[in-house]
Amino acid sequence: MTYTDPCLLIHGLGWHLRLLTAWRVLDTGKFLIGSDEVDVPLLQSVLAGKTIVECRSQSSTAGFDPALVFATGQVLEVFSVSAIEPWIFSIDGAGPFVASPSA
Repeated sequence: MTYTDPCLLIHGLGWHLRLLTAWRVLDTGKFLIGSDEVDVPLLQSVLAGKTIVECRSQSSTAGFDPALVFATGQVLEVFSVSAIEPWIFSIDGAGPFVASPSA
């Protein structure tokens, strides 16, 4: 995990997710940290080196934004706020994939 305001980059072997849009981390349904006020040491302790166990749709009404569920139970939710590359997901050999909230 790398954070350089305003970009959050989450990556693993052969993949990465680049966020240039709004996001938040929830811990058992409670707000922990978000893109508007980033506490980098807290963000590092929450996401760095943690295992993602599920990738699902962040919303039941708009299926284009992801939510990453970590083994710790924390969830990173992504929110498209622009039709121009609000987030980019790349897998080596397949991708990149981008949200398309305006399509």
